[in-house]
Amino acid sequence: MLYLYTMKIKKLLLLLWIATIFVACTDSKIKDIPLTASLMIERVYVPFREHGYSTVYPKVITTQEIFDSFLAEINEQNGWNNKVEFISVLKNAKIDFSKRNILLYRITETSGSVDLYIQEPVLSKDKSRISVQIDREVPDIGTSDMAYYALVYSVDKRIKEIAFKYGQELISMKNK
Repeated sequence: MLYLYTMKIKKLLLLLWIATIFVACTDSKIKDIPLTASLMIERVYVPFREHGYSTVYPKVITTQEIFDSFLAEINEQNGWNNKVEFISVLKNAKIDFSKRNILLYRITETSGSVDLYIQEPVLSKDKSRISVQIDREVPDIGTSDMAYYALVYSVDKRIKEIAFKYGQELISMKNK
Protein backbone atom coordinates (compact mmCIF):
# COMPACT_ATOMS: atom_id res chain seq x y z
CA MET A 1 0.00 0.00 0.00
CA LEU A 2 2.83 2.37 0.89
CA TYR A 3 4.40 1.59 -2.49
CA LEU A 4 1.24 2.83 -4.31
CA TYR A 5 1.22 6.11 -2.38
CA THR A 6 4.93 6.60 -3.09
CA MET A 7 4.34 6.05 -6.82
CA LYS A 8 1.43 8.51 -6.83
CA ILE A 9 3.55 11.13 -5.08
CA LYS A 10 6.38 10.61 -7.58
CA LYS A 11 3.94 11.02 -10.49
CA LEU A 12 2.52 14.17 -8.93
CA LEU A 13 6.00 15.63 -8.44
CA LEU A 14 6.89 14.79 -12.05
CA LEU A 15 3.75 16.56 -13.29
CA LEU A 16 4.56 19.62 -11.16
CA TRP A 17 8.10 19.68 -12.52
CA ILE A 18 6.84 19.49 -16.13
CA ALA A 19 4.29 22.25 -15.45
CA THR A 20 7.05 24.46 -13.98
CA ILE A 21 9.21 24.01 -17.08
CA PHE A 22 6.22 24.73 -19.36
CA VAL A 23 5.34 27.94 -17.51
CA ALA A 24 8.97 29.07 -17.46
CA CYS A 25 9.26 28.57 -21.23
CA THR A 26 6.17 30.54 -22.22
CA ASP A 27 6.55 33.99 -23.77
CA SER A 28 6.34 36.53 -20.93
CA LYS A 29 5.67 39.41 -23.36
CA ILE A 30 2.15 38.12 -23.89
CA LYS A 31 1.42 38.43 -20.17
CA ASP A 32 2.85 41.94 -19.72
CA ILE A 33 0.21 43.87 -21.64
CA PRO A 34 -2.93 42.63 -19.81
CA LEU A 35 -1.19 42.77 -16.43
CA THR A 36 -0.05 46.36 -17.04
CA ALA A 37 -3.48 47.28 -18.38
CA SER A 38 -5.11 46.03 -15.21
CA LEU A 39 -2.94 48.39 -13.17
CA MET A 40 -3.66 51.33 -15.48
CA ILE A 41 -7.41 50.78 -15.73
CA GLU A 42 -9.80 49.10 -13.32
CA ARG A 43 -13.48 48.52 -13.91
CA VAL A 44 -15.87 49.94 -11.34
CA TYR A 45 -18.78 47.52 -11.28
CA VAL A 46 -21.85 49.75 -11.30
CA PRO A 47 -25.09 48.04 -12.40
CA PHE A 48 -24.51 47.25 -16.08
CA ARG A 49 -28.04 47.90 -17.38
CA GLU A 50 -30.00 50.78 -15.94
CA HIS A 51 -32.77 52.95 -17.37
CA GLY A 52 -31.32 56.00 -15.60
CA TYR A 53 -28.28 55.88 -17.90
CA SER A 54 -30.49 57.44 -20.58
CA THR A 55 -29.66 60.79 -18.93
CA VAL A 56 -25.93 60.12 -18.52
CA TYR A 57 -23.48 60.83 -21.31
CA PRO A 58 -19.89 59.62 -21.74
CA LYS A 59 -17.56 61.67 -19.61
CA VAL A 60 -14.26 61.79 -17.80
CA ILE A 61 -14.39 62.98 -14.20
CA THR A 62 -11.05 64.45 -13.19
CA THR A 63 -11.54 66.02 -9.75
CA GLN A 64 -13.35 65.36 -6.49
CA GLU A 65 -15.40 68.53 -7.00
CA ILE A 66 -16.63 67.41 -10.44
CA PHE A 67 -17.34 63.95 -9.01
CA ASP A 68 -19.40 65.37 -6.12
CA SER A 69 -21.32 67.61 -8.53
CA PHE A 70 -22.01 64.63 -10.84
CA LEU A 71 -23.35 62.53 -7.94
CA ALA A 72 -25.55 65.41 -6.72
CA GLU A 73 -26.96 65.78 -10.26
CA ILE A 74 -27.71 62.04 -10.45
CA ASN A 75 -29.29 62.11 -7.01
CA GLU A 76 -31.84 64.70 -8.22
CA GLN A 77 -32.89 62.70 -11.29
CA ASN A 78 -35.98 60.52 -11.62
CA GLY A 79 -36.49 57.41 -13.73
CA TRP A 80 -33.70 55.25 -12.30
CA ASN A 81 -34.20 51.57 -11.47
CA ASN A 82 -31.40 51.50 -8.88
CA LYS A 83 -29.89 54.94 -8.44
CA VAL A 84 -28.89 54.20 -4.83
CA GLU A 85 -26.64 51.29 -5.86
CA PHE A 86 -25.07 53.30 -8.71
CA ILE A 87 -24.15 56.16 -6.36
CA SER A 88 -23.02 53.78 -3.61
CA VAL A 89 -20.68 51.82 -5.89
CA LEU A 90 -19.09 55.02 -7.19
CA LYS A 91 -18.60 56.44 -3.69
CA ASN A 92 -17.14 53.16 -2.41
CA ALA A 93 -14.60 53.06 -5.27
CA LYS A 94 -12.67 55.75 -3.34
CA ILE A 95 -10.89 57.21 -6.36
CA ASP A 96 -7.73 59.20 -5.64
CA PHE A 97 -8.20 62.01 -8.18
CA SER A 98 -4.56 63.07 -7.86
CA LYS A 99 -3.63 59.81 -9.65
CA ARG A 100 -6.77 58.55 -11.42
CA ASN A 101 -9.85 59.71 -13.30
CA ILE A 102 -13.28 58.15 -13.59
CA LEU A 103 -14.34 57.36 -17.12
CA LEU A 104 -18.00 56.69 -17.83
CA TYR A 105 -19.01 55.21 -21.18
CA ARG A 106 -22.69 54.76 -22.07
CA ILE A 107 -24.00 52.19 -24.52
CA THR A 108 -27.46 52.51 -26.06
CA GLU A 109 -29.20 49.58 -27.71
CA THR A 110 -32.54 49.78 -29.50
CA SER A 111 -33.34 46.28 -28.26
CA GLY A 112 -32.93 44.87 -24.80
CA SER A 113 -32.46 41.41 -26.29
CA VAL A 114 -28.99 42.24 -27.69
CA ASP A 115 -26.29 40.58 -25.58
CA LEU A 116 -23.12 42.57 -24.90
CA TYR A 117 -19.75 41.07 -23.99
CA ILE A 118 -17.08 43.38 -22.59
CA GLN A 119 -13.52 42.23 -23.27
CA GLU A 120 -10.55 42.94 -21.00
CA PRO A 121 -8.89 46.32 -21.67
CA VAL A 122 -5.71 46.18 -23.75
CA LEU A 123 -2.82 48.60 -23.29
CA SER A 124 -0.98 49.92 -26.33
CA LYS A 125 2.75 49.20 -26.59
CA ASP A 126 3.64 52.84 -25.85
CA LYS A 127 1.36 52.69 -22.77
CA SER A 128 -0.56 55.81 -23.76
CA ARG A 129 -3.81 54.26 -24.99
CA ILE A 130 -6.20 51.61 -23.76
CA SER A 131 -8.69 49.82 -25.99
CA VAL A 132 -11.86 48.09 -24.87
CA GLN A 133 -13.66 45.74 -27.27
CA ILE A 134 -17.43 45.39 -26.85
CA ASP A 135 -18.87 42.44 -28.73
CA ARG A 136 -22.57 42.24 -29.61
CA GLU A 137 -24.75 39.24 -30.23
CA VAL A 138 -27.98 40.22 -31.99
CA PRO A 139 -30.74 37.60 -31.94
CA ASP A 140 -32.84 36.83 -35.01
CA ILE A 141 -35.91 38.13 -33.24
CA GLY A 142 -35.58 40.93 -30.71
CA THR A 143 -37.57 43.26 -28.52
CA SER A 144 -38.26 46.91 -29.23
CA ASP A 145 -37.36 48.26 -25.80
CA MET A 146 -34.50 50.72 -25.42
CA ALA A 147 -31.68 49.46 -23.24
CA TYR A 148 -29.02 51.65 -21.63
CA TYR A 149 -25.75 50.29 -20.29
CA ALA A 150 -22.74 51.90 -18.64
CA LEU A 151 -19.12 50.98 -18.24
CA VAL A 152 -17.25 52.85 -15.53
CA TYR A 153 -13.48 52.67 -15.17
CA SER A 154 -10.90 54.12 -12.83
CA VAL A 155 -8.09 55.17 -15.20
CA ASP A 156 -4.52 56.18 -14.42
CA LYS A 157 -4.01 59.85 -15.37
CA ARG A 158 -0.94 58.92 -17.45
CA ILE A 159 -3.20 57.22 -20.00
CA LYS A 160 -3.97 59.72 -22.75
CA GLU A 161 -6.86 58.00 -24.49
CA ILE A 162 -9.36 55.19 -24.06
CA ALA A 163 -10.91 53.72 -27.21
CA PHE A 164 -14.10 51.66 -27.28
CA LYS A 165 -14.70 49.40 -30.27
CA TYR A 166 -18.42 48.78 -30.30
CA GLY A 167 -19.74 46.90 -33.31
CA GLN A 168 -18.35 48.76 -36.32
CA GLU A 169 -17.83 51.99 -34.34
CA LEU A 170 -14.59 53.14 -32.74
CA ILE A 171 -15.17 55.82 -30.13
CA SER A 172 -12.19 57.47 -28.46
CA MET A 173 -12.25 59.47 -25.26
CA LYS A 174 -9.43 61.70 -24.03
CA ASN A 175 -8.47 61.02 -20.42
CA LYS A 176 -8.28 64.66 -19.31
